[in-house]
Amino acid sequence: MNLSKLSLWACAVLFACQGVEGTVTGLGGAPSPQDAGAAGPARVLRLAASMATRIDAPGAVAEPVFDLAQLSQEAPQVLLTEDFGHLDPKRKGWGGVDVRDAGGGDLALMVSGLTELGAAVGWCIDVEPSTYYRFERRAFSRRAFYADFAVIEAGLAADDPGVRFGPPSETTGHSAALAVHWPEPLEADGEWHSSSVSFLTSPETRSLAILIRSRVNDDAPEVSSRVWFDDVQLERHDLDGEGRARFFAGHGIAQGAATAMDKAGRFLPHGAGRGAAGDALEAFEYRRVVFAPAPTRMAFQVDAALAGVLRLGLGLAQGSSADARARFRVLAHVADETHVLLEEDLAAAEAAQWHDRRIELSGLAGAFELELCTEALEGTPLPLFGTPVIEAGEAAAPLVLVIVDALRADRLSCQGYERDTTPALDALAAAGVRFAQAVAPANFSEAAVASLFTGLMPTRHGVLAHATATRLGAGPTAPRTLAEALSQAGYLTHMIAAEPELYDSGLERGFDRVANAPGASHAGEVLERALAWLEENAGRRAFLTLFLGDPGQPLAPPAPFAARFGDPSGIDLPLRVPRGDERVPPAFRQQVSDLYDGEVAYVDHAIGRFVAALEERGLYDAALISVVGDHGESLWDDRSFGHGGRALSDGVVHVPWIVKPPAGSLEAKDGDDPRVVEQARSTLDLMPTLLELVGAEVPPGLDGRSAWPLSSGPPDLDATVVVETAVEAIAVRSARFLFRLAWPQETLSHQLLYALESDPFTAIDFLDEDAPFQGELVRLRVLALDHLLQRNEGSSALALVRDTDPLFDIQIQGPRRVHSYLGQRGSGVGATNWIYRGPAVGRIAIVIRYEATEPVSVRGLPAAQGPEPYVAGRLAELLARPEAGLFLFE
Repeated sequence: MNLSKLSLWACAVLFACQGVEGTVTGLGGAPSPQDAGAAGPARVLRLAASMATRIDAPGAVAEPVFDLAQLSQEAPQVLLTEDFGHLDPKRKGWGGVDVRDAGGGDLALMVSGLTELGAAVGWCIDVEPSTYYRFERRAFSRRAFYADFAVIEAGLAADDPGVRFGPPSETTGHSAALAVHWPEPLEADGEWHSSSVSFLTSPETRSLAILIRSRVNDDAPEVSSRVWFDDVQLERHDLDGEGRARFFAGHGIAQGAATAMDKAGRFLPHGAGRGAAGDALEAFEYRRVVFAPAPTRMAFQVDAALAGVLRLGLGLAQGSSADARARFRVLAHVADETHVLLEEDLAAAEAAQWHDRRIELSGLAGAFELELCTEALEGTPLPLFGTPVIEAGEAAAPLVLVIVDALRADRLSCQGYERDTTPALDALAAAGVRFAQAVAPANFSEAAVASLFTGLMPTRHGVLAHATATRLGAGPTAPRTLAEALSQAGYLTHMIAAEPELYDSGLERGFDRVANAPGASHAGEVLERALAWLEENAGRRAFLTLFLGDPGQPLAPPAPFAARFGDPSGIDLPLRVPRGDERVPPAFRQQVSDLYDGEVAYVDHAIGRFVAALEERGLYDAALISVVGDHGESLWDDRSFGHGGRALSDGVVHVPWIVKPPAGSLEAKDGDDPRVVEQARSTLDLMPTLLELVGAEVPPGLDGRSAWPLSSGPPDLDATVVVETAVEAIAVRSARFLFRLAWPQETLSHQLLYALESDPFTAIDFLDEDAPFQGELVRLRVLALDHLLQRNEGSSALALVRDTDPLFDIQIQGPRRVHSYLGQRGSGVGATNWIYRGPAVGRIAIVIRYEATEPVSVRGLPAAQGPEPYVAGRLAELLARPEAGLFLFE
């Protein structure tokens, strides 16, 4: 069989199962993990098909399949078909949609905006678990597809009263459902297109809800345009053994990648979703695997220097038939002698969890050939070797990254808070470096964590919305992640989380193993899993990421932390505070603040227990540990509660960041005390900082840069960082000021400045010309607009007036889909003419983004020749010119 085709099969994909630890005795003695292998630095060798020297696998599965319609089989069973020719939305209780003539007499479903949509527009249908389904629809739009039909797996029957789905703008599927499947996105070019999605339901699935969901954030400007749908169809497919294997292989290959190395695969087995806790974390573990469709024989040449320990897991993919049984064998060929290192049979009934095995290789002399083999005993098994890794060398200390959800910097004791909330974090800060003015690159988890993992701003990595359709991309052009860089540097990479927003988000790329239980919220649950991980992995060269969901909503600190700082009586826990609600009484606000501090203390206690476990094992001194908040939480700082949206108060953007390096690192710094960095730094810098500290290669082209050199020398208090949002708002922060710019479409842009040292909660409005800090306001506004001009998609127009012009009133001809960053948008004059009027602010009359249907011209201002590429800092140059003009940029 062709090796290049096999590499599409027998290489790393991710598969979810829970772990069971076992030991298989190989040849020779059984040294401890710390003593395994030859002397020298720890080394890790991942086994993948691309490394195999010999592969023998079934030729019947030569080509992977992505679409069930491509498989040769009997006609599928059609469970739902709708052409909207006779459907009455009002009789079905659907709000915000209508059936109209889409042209040529063809009736179709029209959606005219998200805000009017009912809670459930679509169908709920009973289906079978562990069965193959295909959903298809036609759609049409002249603008972005802000909404689409999603297929949502539920663990209850369609008519069960417990089946509930929220409004279309909510992120449905992370915690309220078992899985969400989206058809491939379509081009919004004013033409009808079709696309589909094929999937295998989970063992717990009992129904599918086919509902219109938001595909972008509901504050995006496109949500009021029309989107049309027609010819909706759901099919059930029955596959034979070859079809099952080909379909699994197709869904185990990363989009655009030559192999499946970076695929975020199925999450198996699915648990109950909401409310999952405790041991359910393990039920959501998924791994990098080698897919070995039975019968497969795959051989690898192993050097004697790597003859330490082979670790792997055994499992069967969910697509295996119910009666499936497979035999797994691991062989070692030394000269003319063959050694059976492992032989084990596994049935589908036992395969809902991983069966982990540890095999000693140190007794094998010289170079040898290692062979992984599978054989079908009954039914159609789809065998998997989970994260097969050979390790050798000396013991190594771990690299640990702890990400804490919704953690404000000003609630840490070491940041000056009057309450003793964080003794463990204080101790870490005292042993390392605290970045006192760390700023998150985004104000919600998906984008912020993607930036932590890539060193890129959200507008570059592309995770810009809360919707489940927004994922970190894969493939050759996708940004490299921290886990991928450390994996390349020889680290084993594990992540443990209890965060719905990170579930199946693409952020798991580069991790060998990930455990993430949607619905599990307590840091203690993640801690227990982390302690078990440490027990198994002490002494290995490993990178561990912990994501702690506290103190994010809901607020539910366990005893004694719930009453640590106040009386929670009268409040039912867990407490979910309505986002943005400013009409709550002061007493309730104080109770919420006290509970929040209790959550902070609880998280600190969990981190302290993990640090103590490192100390008990003698790993703490040599370990590199970093703790960072993904974003903060507004506790009515700006008259609202929460984060995301336009929330850009300092409580939302200012986060803690602590780096405890290996012992001795700080003493190598020169001069001043390096333990506190007072200048503003973006947590974008985390990725290059950690990579520098471990001596790994830093990917080129990052927005972030290593902050470690700043742990000595005087701070630059004027240094600024930018915070992006999923909506029409941006912030620029220095160590002393926070500038916030929002641009509601039909009103004058809202610009506010906060003086963080003197009055961090009182905004200075830019319209008040006598207000203090006007110079700083102008500087930060220019930086914000400069950032927007650099990050634009499409074209931009910048209008400058003379200092003597108090108002502007200009007409721009040519653009459509105009989006104003600065300036009041007037009404359109015809299809391609727009009038802008209002006061100029610091010589800047307007900054707009637009798409043009014809060459742009202007009446009222002289137009510079353009458009031309925008260069960073160009805005400051133009403002220094005395003349007025309109400048066009790409």
